[in-house]
Amino acid sequence: MSTQHSEFVDFFLQNGPIYGSFVISFLSGLIPILNIELYLIVLALTGKFNDQFVLISFLAALGQIISKIIVYEGSRKSTNIRLGKKIDMEKVKIWSEKMMQNTLRADLIMFSSATVGIPPILITPFIAGFARYPLLRFVIVALVGRWIRFWACLASPALFQK
Repeated sequence: MSTQHSEFVDFFLQNGPIYGSFVISFLSGLIPILNIELYLIVLALTGKFNDQFVLISFLAALGQIISKIIVYEGSRKSTNIRLGKKIDMEKVKIWSEKMMQNTLRADLIMFSSATVGIPPILITPFIAGFARYPLLRFVIVALVGRWIRFWACLASPALFQK
């Protein structure tokens, strides 16, 4: 095995899970059955990356937000949304109007969705895009919320260790 090949393998074995958090998070933002939180908790349980929680949680948040931007943009440009089944656009319109009546309320809804999952982050990018919630605001609020959530996922196993 060449030295260059060996260095790549060593780098991947040491850093793969860190950068993998970005890839898995991006995919989980589009494929709900993939669970980034579970991945992060298992990663934390290995104990190998405890000094890199800030970086790992940021990369996971960034991956997820990039996928949510795709969803946001798709719903912003659409008049008909499907999530396995057709969604009642009247309900989306009502939610969108309620959300945008007050910017602080909209920010709190987005932040709540990004951190604790109420309402689910699966639907808020659709509603935000449909409601024309400003994209930069969506990215900032959701990114901060997801970063906090993913950091908490990484830190949570330490609460149960002696």
